[in-house]
Amino acid sequence: MPTQLLGTVVRCILTLVALSACRPRPVSAADELDIMTCDTVTNARPGQPGVIYTGPVSNSDYRFDARIPSGLVGLGSADGAPFHGFTIFLGKSACIAFEIELILKLPDGSPSVPLERRVPMRFGNRRGVGYSRVGSAGGRRLLNTYVEVALRRPGYKNGASIYFVTPLEERYTTEPIFRSFLASFKFW
Repeated sequence: MPTQLLGTVVRCILTLVALSACRPRPVSAADELDIMTCDTVTNARPGQPGVIYTGPVSNSDYRFDARIPSGLVGLGSADGAPFHGFTIFLGKSACIAFEIELILKLPDGSPSVPLERRVPMRFGNRRGVGYSRVGSAGGRRLLNTYVEVALRRPGYKNGASIYFVTPLEERYTTEPIFRSFLASFKFW
């Protein structure tokens, strides 16, 4: 009988250990945030080959006009590649990545990316949604702002998004440039 009791106690202890190891751990603020850097938000790099955009930018396929702020350039894909946006570098660690593409609906109806809490934000002349968050990446405190808009077209939908990354200490210089660029969009 003592051997059976000991076996039962050992099984119970092992079960409790296994259950506690498998339970979800509390999520800390650092775990919740995937803070992006310019290196992670875009493959574009200053000096690499590709289409360069300056001043007014217009695209009839995606039906929009925008203005790249004076003195800055948008770095796009290689010559001849389909247009899907560009990145504006505001410095070594600050950038604005603009993307536009056809939105695909997955066969199982699930969203293509996990949804998180978003708030209404203007994207030029359209209402969009987005979020801002602050966190650390690469030993620096960064602000990430993401804004997206769905552009309904007959029979399909396009999606436009802008990801703004800036070190917190540069925010008061870079954020007005981002806001001006965001406000410049006119979708038609």
